[in-house]
Amino acid sequence: MNINYTNYFKDHYGAKFQDSDFLTQEKFLYAQFQFMLRKCHMSHLKDSKVLEIGSGLGTFGKILLDSGFSRYTGIELDKDIVEFTNRAIGEYFVNISVGEFVRETEDKYKIIFALEVLEHLENPIKEIENIYYLLESGGVFVGTTPYPFEKNIQDNTHLFVLHPNNWKRLFYLAGFKRVSSYPMSFLPYIWRLNKHLNIRIPFYTSFKHFISTSLIIAEK
Repeated sequence: MNINYTNYFKDHYGAKFQDSDFLTQEKFLYAQFQFMLRKCHMSHLKDSKVLEIGSGLGTFGKILLDSGFSRYTGIELDKDIVEFTNRAIGEYFVNISVGEFVRETEDKYKIIFALEVLEHLENPIKEIENIYYLLESGGVFVGTTPYPFEKNIQDNTHLFVLHPNNWKRLFYLAGFKRVSSYPMSFLPYIWRLNKHLNIRIPFYTSFKHFISTSLIIAEK
């Protein structure tokens, strides 16, 4: 099954390519970012090269840049959203697939992020091997992906919605030395009021409107 990501954010999320598109999401991602900082001890890595796969609206890239991760690159398949993020945030984003990027770059990265991306991969093990290749020795992958509740499987762009233990097996098969997973669930809508109200719930839940995803951390 091939998913066409041309106009993906416009058609799937109703993106209007305005600053408000990523400013609203910034509130939601705040809690995730803080938890990742603690789990990966990332604060001392701000001078390292950082890659984000599936940079989307640029929200997480903006959070990283604002937090001092100045050597950031984001790659994204939706051409329109890349043009928007380069205008709104800066020339940090590239319209390219992971496979093409692997063939074209000689760069290696200390951290690779992929938030809500793994479930969209047509060939997960191949793309995880590409991620492994792009990481420098001792580098770390940090990603989130929906827990396999029925509500998370119903999206027809979600090709592989796996249990976190199955994702861990794939990362080990690709050569990663240590792989961990953590529940990341969040109350619905409350984050729209204030980013500090978006508190991580440390278990998976299928309650309606709750967001329930897995954090995967894999060390090369």
